Amino acid sequence: VLQPNVKLSTWHFSVHEGSVVFGLGGIKNVGEDAVRDLVEAREAGEEFISLLDLCSRINLRKMNKRAMESLIKGGACDCFGVSRSRLLAGLEPAMQRGQKRQKDRESGQTSLFNLMPQAPAATQPGLGFDYPEGTEELSHEAMLAFEKEALGFFLTSHPLQPYRREFPRLGLTTLEDCLEFLPGEAVRVGVLVTHTKEHINKRGDKMAFCQIEDLTGAGECVFFADEYAKYKELLHTDQPLELEVKLSRRQDSYTPPPANSNGDSAASDAADSGHFTAPGDDESDEAPRQMVKLVATSARALAD
Repeated sequence: VLQPNVKLSTWHFSVHEGSVVFGLGGIKNVGEDAVRDLVEAREAGEEFISLLDLCSRINLRKMNKRAMESLIKGGACDCFGVSRSRLLAGLEPAMQRGQKRQKDRESGQTSLFNLMPQAPAATQPGLGFDYPEGTEELSHEAMLAFEKEALGFFLTSHPLQPYRREFPRLGLTTLEDCLEFLPGEAVRVGVLVTHTKEHINKRGDKMAFCQIEDLTGAGECVFFADEYAKYKELLHTDQPLELEVKLSRRQDSYTPPPANSNGDSAASDAADSGHFTAPGDDESDEAPRQMVKLVATSARALAD
């Protein structure tokens, strides 16, 4: 699947030269009317060649600043050949200039700049106008965090990708390989925690069920009360983690009670015995056929 692209994408997923193009409808904060207006503007003229050109030709009341930011964060404006940090920094002046150009067209006015023999700013690639250098580039982690914020998942890369070649050297086991281990075996895994749901055990202490993933698959990991108290903050940092875990015995029929339930929760009994199924939303079509289930004994940032 190709990333979203304001030069190619429509509201729905589409096909371009044999490849599927991500639809703009999959980007948060971007409405269908705004996308319809963008596609009509693109089809009525030439392809968009800069951020300013885009802002000069679409309805900025429909595609407001919040929606434009989501387009940039989701990678839909990467086609302009400018870093996402620079696009975000230049967005406000681009929208201001774009609005002025639209008002000038509507009023039949022509700016002095457009009368000059040089090409107008809207025909310049990239941002479409001169903008001071020095904008700090987004880190790989920050770019992916923005991408997940806009799309709901990672599309162009994954936070664990930079560590892929280091897994063997670090002695880390993939989640896919964990499926071959016996219950109770201890391993170390490099994962990303994608969702955490807290429960109260029968002693009144908080424990957590975590959805985890790596580049080979997904899994479920329980943090008992002591471990959760120690590593809670780390689990909510959205950074790749190294977990020391044990393979859990499976009990697929077990369904835990609602989050933050009280007292004699069956979750604590099942977890204390090593039998659990981590809670989560209803399984989707994207769920793996088999998910490894783990019990955590320690955690640390993979970058440490």
